[in-house]
Order: sequence, then structure tokens, then C-alpha cells
Amino acid sequence: MLHDVLPLVTTLHIEKASQPRVGAVSKHLRDVRSITIYNLFSLPITGDIELNEDIATKSVQFIIASKFPHLESVAFWGKSEDRLHSLNMSFTSIHNNQRGSIYSLMDELSGAFDCGSLPHNLQMNGLRCPRKNSNYCTVCKRVCNDFPLELTGDVDLCLPYAISNEIIESREGGRDYLHSETRFMQLLDRGRVKVLRDDCCVIKYSSWVKDELTSFVESTQMDVVTLNPENVVNAIKKQYPDNITVYLSEESFDHLKTAVGLPINNELLDPTAIRLENLERMVKHIMEETDSLQKSVNQMYSLLAKRDKSHRTKQLVMESGVLPKVVELLQRDDDCKLQLAAMNVLAKIAFGSSEQVKSIVRLGVVPPLVSLLGSSHRYIPGNAALTLANISGESPCHQDLVLQSGAILPLLKLLENHQASDIESVRMYVLVFTNLCYSKFLDCKTVNKSLQVLNKLLYHTDDEVLDNVCWALNTFSDAGGMVMHKQSTIDVLEEDGICRLIELLEHPNEDVKWPALRLLGLLSSKKSLVPIMIGNNVLPCLLTLISSTHKFILWDVCTVISNLTAGTEDHIQEMIDNGIIPQLIPLMKDKQLLLQQLVDHEIKTEEKTPLTEAVTSARIYAACAFANVINGGSMKQVKYIVDQGCIAPMLDLLSVMKDDANVITVLKGLENVSRE
Repeated sequence: MLHDVLPLVTTLHIEKASQPRVGAVSKHLRDVRSITIYNLFSLPITGDIELNEDIATKSVQFIIASKFPHLESVAFWGKSEDRLHSLNMSFTSIHNNQRGSIYSLMDELSGAFDCGSLPHNLQMNGLRCPRKNSNYCTVCKRVCNDFPLELTGDVDLCLPYAISNEIIESREGGRDYLHSETRFMQLLDRGRVKVLRDDCCVIKYSSWVKDELTSFVESTQMDVVTLNPENVVNAIKKQYPDNITVYLSEESFDHLKTAVGLPINNELLDPTAIRLENLERMVKHIMEETDSLQKSVNQMYSLLAKRDKSHRTKQLVMESGVLPKVVELLQRDDDCKLQLAAMNVLAKIAFGSSEQVKSIVRLGVVPPLVSLLGSSHRYIPGNAALTLANISGESPCHQDLVLQSGAILPLLKLLENHQASDIESVRMYVLVFTNLCYSKFLDCKTVNKSLQVLNKLLYHTDDEVLDNVCWALNTFSDAGGMVMHKQSTIDVLEEDGICRLIELLEHPNEDVKWPALRLLGLLSSKKSLVPIMIGNNVLPCLLTLISSTHKFILWDVCTVISNLTAGTEDHIQEMIDNGIIPQLIPLMKDKQLLLQQLVDHEIKTEEKTPLTEAVTSARIYAACAFANVINGGSMKQVKYIVDQGCIAPMLDLLSVMKDDANVITVLKGLENVSRE
């Protein structure tokens, strides 16, 4: 017979009304266990649910007439755009003139159960009665009367709970059956998603089954812990061949073990799952360098990457004693994949607490990481830089250690060839380099080479790269820092570099704008640069930045203005003509208005300067700007700013000035005014 040689069919997917054919091929479908009916309805963007009348009519008739002897589940699905939905997942109403079709469909199924045309243990979902809390829905009442008790929860009935509960309790077995261990064991054996492997099967319970199990336990107040563990495991393994080992997925195991409270042990858990319970196995494979070495290192990284358990996991990994071996694996130059996997593990530890970072530094991780910056592998230098960034950013001591391990030269080489690297790697190289700029061990030769590279990177297009490049240049230009290389920075930048920094003042990202402005503030104290800055249109940018809501931008813009007013009368006049000087008057006079203007931004440094301190500093530099005009401007310019009312706030601000140079500047200005 033809049907005897046809392939075995266990699953049917019905998408068109023309597909159900009764009789001719029914023997070919004798082994069907699951039927999914698609396109029962469509859910337009607007409007009510629209049913496919043909599918609604023919599909149930097909299921009943074919008499599938092994049928286990039937699911009804529809579409919302490209996504599948079941009716009992959708809260959209069914079109009035199509409700009768849903009633007919549910009524046919009810009658089929009543007369024994469908298996009593058939699993079914996806249907919902279109009426809302009606006491008179005869279809839903018939469903409560005819459907197998364990299936009534799979169909979303319109009856109020009290009415449906009363009907169910009146049936043989009633509520006692639904709250019984037998019913619970049946729930355990449904709704599985199988992941088959060569020698085992991993069961993943679908979310709705897990939710139903949880609801079952909560509603019945069943003490599932008292269940026989062997019976529970057997229920989970039911219907799988004896020669197939059955396991639970990690998610399903955790839910059934914790949320539902099932008496199951780790033996039913997938042994390849990446979880803390398997850490000992991973450590063993790594320490003994078994055939699973690479796999175990990768699994350890995945374990550390789980955010919900990251701190505890890092501690357990550190306490396992495996990290010295992982550091050793960094030196396996013949196996780049293993080096990369080991580096990923160490990067996660380096992203932890201060003590965790110190622990891997004590293991000697820095020298091999620095060595890997020169690797020819595509991804290794970037990952090495990521780990070194976390280490060097933890403390000045670690910055010095990374620098003394020889990191600067390979970093500079990587940055010179940055166009050949992916953007994430370039970001890491610049970040590490910026961290190392704070070290006191940088020599002049290295600084000059570094400045050449940084000057080129000022023209990069990535915001994060520009941010860190500007901060590195700030470090070299800061006369109050550990290393003084301000003149070298000026010599390298020259006019083109200054012009680029002024361009960055109009950058949309404040994380780029702020360090560029801070750098101009440091450089503007050099009087020879004042005409270059003014000549490259810095004044319109400063005028815009005066109204910034970033507290540190306002502070630094006042610093730049103060330095520029220390120039010639022509420079002062240009600042007056550009409207900058008048804007400083309300800023210096009204502290409360200024406080309302600013937004207290989070900043990248550890220093958390209070908003009031930032405002006070901005007002002090504004006062210094007026003092500079008085001390170096023409009689007309001095009269102009005095008429603006600058003297009283200058006197007030003397009491909060801490820098002697600022005090002297303002006092000198007040003295000069008094002589006029």
C-alpha cells in the first residue's frame, strides 16, 4: 500500500482551508501527534479580529473525521502583521458578525469531547470566547460541562469564575481532581519543547506551562515538596524512549525548582548548562587541560557574563584557584582562540571590585596582556586593551605598573594604524592611553611621540575617541598635573590643532565639547595663542556656551573668557562687540538665577563637585574677566563695563575667592577703578 511507504508524519501545519482532506490520506497521517492551525484569524493594525471562516469551519471537522489515534495537542493561531498570536493571548475584540463562527468552533469541539470523538487527554490552546463576563453564554457552559476537566483552563471562557467553578465542581471528580497530584503530574507532562542531541533530550517548558504550574500550586496550596521525587522525575521523562537520557534546561529547572518548588535534584539538570553548579567541572577541565579545555574556558566566561549573579560568581571563580592557570593560558601563542577565551575571563574579573582587580594584578596578568597588544590576531589586541583599561583605571598605582610594563609603544603603534582596526578596539586603545597619561613615569620623548598621534586623532569622527583624546591632551597641558608638557602640546597642535578644538565647541555631544573647552581654557593662558583663538572665531562659540546648562562647561567658558580678556584692547573690544561681556553681568550678579539655569550633570571623574561650587567658580572667573578689562582696557571700555554694574558683585566675590592670583587680579582692578 502507498501509505506504508510514505514518510512518517508526526506534526501537521494547516495554513489554508484547502489543506484538510478527509479519507484519502488519513492512513498516511496515522502517527500525527500535534496539529497547529495557522491563519484562523488576522489582527489588522486597526479594527476588530477578522476570522477565516473556511479554516474555522473545516479544521475541526478534519480533526474529528480523521480520528488520529495518537493525537496529543491542537493549537489555534492567527496573525498580527508578521507575529503569531492565539485568541486567548489577544485582548482585541472579535468582529460582531464573526462571533458566531467562534461559537460554532468551540461548540463542535465540545460535542466531539462529549461523544468521545477526541482523545480525553488532548492538549488544546489558543481559543477564547468573544463575549465578556456573560452569565448566559451557552457555549462556554457546554465547554465547562463537556471538555475534559484538565483542558478547561486552556480555553479562555467568558463565564465569571464563580459560575465556571460551580459547573466544574458539579462534575465527577470536580475540583478535587483539578487539585490532585494526578492532575499535577499531567501538567508536568505537557507543553514541552524538545532539544534533541545525539544521546540526550533537553526539555524546555514553554512559559505558559510554567505559569500554569505556578498558578496551580498557588491556587490549590498543594505542598509539592511532599511529592514523591521519583514520580515527579518519571512524569517529566514520560513518553521518551528509555535509551534517551532526559534533562531539563537551566531556565526550566530553576523555575520548577524555585518558583514551583518541585522535589528535583541536579541530576535532572542538563550537565552542559553554564551555571554555578557546574563551576567545579569547568575548573577541573581547565586545571587538567583536558580535551574540554577551550570549551570550559568559554563556559566560565559565559558564567561570569551573567549579570544577575556576577559578583558572587567572580568571588567563587577567584576562590576556586583557577585564575593563575587562566593567566598562564594567555601565553599560549600557538593557540589564539584559547588566549582570547582566557582574556575574556580575566576582563570580566578586571571589571569587578577594586579587590578583584588587585587579585589578578598580583597574579602577574599585566605583562602578558601588554605583550598581547602586539598580537597579529584580529581581536586579541582590542581585548587586551579592554582588560588593561579596566586595570589602569582602577588606581594610579596600576597606571604606573601598566606603563612600566611597556604598554605605551605598542599602543602608539596601534593608534597610528587605527584605520585598520575596528572602532571598538580604537576606543579601547585610546582609553588605556588616556589612563596612562596620568602616570608620573612618562618621559619627554614618549610625550612628544604621543602628542603627534593625539593630534591626528583629534580629527577622528567617533565621539568616544574624541572625548578621550581631548582628556589626554588636557593631562599634558595641565600645569598643575604630575607632568608638565604644556609647551610641547602647543608646539604640536599649532594653529590647525587650535582651530580643530574650536570646531569641537560646536559638537552636539557635550562629552566631546567639554574636554575641548577645558583644553582651550588651559591653552588660552598662553598670551601668544589669544589672537589665534580669536582669529579662528572662538568668540561666537563662547557666546553660545555661556547659556549652557552643563555646570562644568559654564565654569570653563568663564575661564577661557577670563584668559582672553587679558589680551590687547583690540581683543577686549572684539569681545564687547560679540556681546560676550554683557552676558557676564547677569551671570556674575544673580547666583540664584544661575543655579536655576544649570543641570547637575554626572561627570566621568571621581570628583563630585557640588553645583554651588561650580557656580561660584564660574562667577569668580567672570569677575576676573572684568578685572582684566579694567587693568588692560581703554578708558572707554572700562567706563562701559562699570556702567554695566560690575563693581558691586566683584566686591562680593572677593570673600569667596581662594586663589591668591584671582584675589590680586580683582583687587588690582578695583584699585584702578577707584583712581579714575
